[in-house]
Amino acid sequence: MSSLRRLQACLGSQTAIEGFTTASYKKDQTIFVVGGAGGVGNLVIQLAKHLGAPYVVATTSTPKVEFVKQLGADKVVDYTKIKYEDIEEKFDFLYDTVGDCQKSVVVAKDDAAIVDITWPPSHPGAVYSSLTVSGESLEKLEPYLERGELKAVIDPTGPYHFDNVIEAFRYLETGRAWGKVVISCFPLGDPHHSPILSGAKTNIGENDNGFSEDVCLK
Repeated sequence: MSSLRRLQACLGSQTAIEGFTTASYKKDQTIFVVGGAGGVGNLVIQLAKHLGAPYVVATTSTPKVEFVKQLGADKVVDYTKIKYEDIEEKFDFLYDTVGDCQKSVVVAKDDAAIVDITWPPSHPGAVYSSLTVSGESLEKLEPYLERGELKAVIDPTGPYHFDNVIEAFRYLETGRAWGKVVISCFPLGDPHHSPILSGAKTNIGENDNGFSEDVCLK
């Protein structure tokens, strides 16, 4: 796996793991993932399977349905055709990676754990958790990457040069990205510098000092 893909997988995986850990995920819990093809969502699906999730359902748009199935989702909901309120199943664990929690919460059981990585919690009982990814924490994921148990997904429109950072974020805001949108401050392929990996819509990581993403939980 290339260093760029390894870096992408590590960043997204650390965010995904933080949500599972802080919300005390149990392996017999069913999971509903909002945004299964995104930079974090695709890794939530993969890690859920490694954690023993018996049933994982994820949302995505029509062009990405087969891709999300290949990631390991047992069922894929095409949000362009099906509304949350039309989903009859209820889930033990709701993992929202796109900020649609106010709508998607209807698929959660009354006692479900809810993770939202996009906005600070604004309701009673919510817990806020912040994450900074360091080299030490990334080493813990290395075995998964070496064994090929985690697939790193980088959006094919990038990497973007830093001069085009506005264009990159405008694309990210469309919600059409496949995996992580990558931005580089340096000439692409420069062995002495790492690229910047964009986080969620409201975050961006900083190279050399680690990468930061936020996880909000109910």
